[in-house]
Amino acid sequence: MKKPKRILSVLLCALAISPVCSMGLTNNNTNAVNIADLNASSVFVKQQQSNTCTLAANVMLLRRAALLRDDSDWQQITESACRSVLWSGGMRLNYTYKGISVKCERIYGNSTEKLKSLLSEHPEGIVAYDYNYPHAILLTDYTNGKFYCSDPARCIGAGRIEASSSLINTAGIEAYWYVATRLPSVSNMKNTSRLSKRDIQIGDKVSVLGSAEGNEGKCVYTYQYKESGQTAWTTIGNAATSNTSVDFVPKNTGNYDIKVTVEDSTGSRSEKSLNLSVYESVRNKSRINSYVVNYGDDLTVNLSASGGSGKYQYEINASKPSSSSWVRLKGYSSGSVFTYHPWEAGFYKLIINAKDTLTGKVSSDIYMFRVAASKLENQTKTNKRTISFGNDLTFSLASAGGAGGICYDIKALKPSTSEWVVLKNNHTSSTYTYHPWEEGTYQFKVTAKDNSGNTSVKTFSLHVNIDKLVNYTQLVSNEVAYGDDLIIKTASTGGTGSYKYDFSIVKPGGKEWVNIRKY
Repeated sequence: MKKPKRILSVLLCALAISPVCSMGLTNNNTNAVNIADLNASSVFVKQQQSNTCTLAANVMLLRRAALLRDDSDWQQITESACRSVLWSGGMRLNYTYKGISVKCERIYGNSTEKLKSLLSEHPEGIVAYDYNYPHAILLTDYTNGKFYCSDPARCIGAGRIEASSSLINTAGIEAYWYVATRLPSVSNMKNTSRLSKRDIQIGDKVSVLGSAEGNEGKCVYTYQYKESGQTAWTTIGNAATSNTSVDFVPKNTGNYDIKVTVEDSTGSRSEKSLNLSVYESVRNKSRINSYVVNYGDDLTVNLSASGGSGKYQYEINASKPSSSSWVRLKGYSSGSVFTYHPWEAGFYKLIINAKDTLTGKVSSDIYMFRVAASKLENQTKTNKRTISFGNDLTFSLASAGGAGGICYDIKALKPSTSEWVVLKNNHTSSTYTYHPWEEGTYQFKVTAKDNSGNTSVKTFSLHVNIDKLVNYTQLVSNEVAYGDDLIIKTASTGGTGSYKYDFSIVKPGGKEWVNIRKY
């Protein structure tokens, strides 16, 4: 193994870089052997003080190596934790940290091809150092014709970036640190597990659906949970199972972390953390402003709920007095007040549904109220109580109170019959005219009806007169000369309609009347 010829102190970065704090891995797909997760931004760190770029770069190299080994304490690898082992007046050329052996070598000639070869053998990456700058970076991979790295200098963007954006040029790399310890191979397996719901109400169950892509052979799954803020994990069901789903019913409200670990037939493992929110059950607290409403007034519904996620929508359905079916008054929508104008008197039912928009859970309540109509009063009148034959009788139809939509039924009892005759049904006009065809006394019955079936009846009597017929016929002269005509002047009053006359005569010496002209 060739070692850099320059003294160790040359390897120290001269840059004065401000420190930054490292972060724990918080992405939702932690995988000890997955390339994508090796490049999670929280794996990378910035140097804690000036002149420690080589130390920070090696810390990142050790973190990725620990992830590949599935070390649970990889987040504890920091500058301060490693300094006593990795640093001795400057960065050590060779060291071993927690069983991970790291060595340093020089590069002579074309560094580009050498770096490509090294990265193909070391998925954990290599620490590249440029003597001329001097500065060190962690080269992570060579993908699609480009080098990628993480530069510990704070003035450079955090996480995995293109190497061309770092402080040094890969063409000028003269030395590198690499992991000499054999590490597990990288798997392409991706944990694609998920939850059937991310938000539920207490008492509901959620299905944890285990799945993977790029795995070798059959997989086994381990399902675990813990309440946020807790450290201990609890296994759901069996510790390891081939079941691709389990049901979980949380006992408490709050936020839960659910972890699914999948392992294929080669032993490659992948973990995925999922988040579940558990809310109190939604409770419908809506109210109506009155249980008795006068006809013509509005009913006010105050909409409210509690529990759930706090985001509510409301639906209102009504059963009206005249129908057994339900009518939707308001579809699911937000709002805290709903006003309803009932058009009928009688008993109503309301179903008010309060829905938690996040979980979809619904809380329903039924309310009853009565629309009290004022008493229906029939105020119909007629224009006459007595009329002469041939004239009309007029009804002025009117009512007060009731439940709207007033109509009238009109019946008559004629002088010549003992049965009532229907003159009009469901009449809605304000007047009705009747022409009587007989002399004598009529009886009328007018029934007012409202929409709720309330009725009010009023009766009337009418006398139809036919005047006495008087004959005023006269002779123009009581004496006439023989051969002259007798002139009779006819005239009449009273009676009905037009007049006809019948003329008769008793001749001299005779005793019987002889008709001389018929009608």
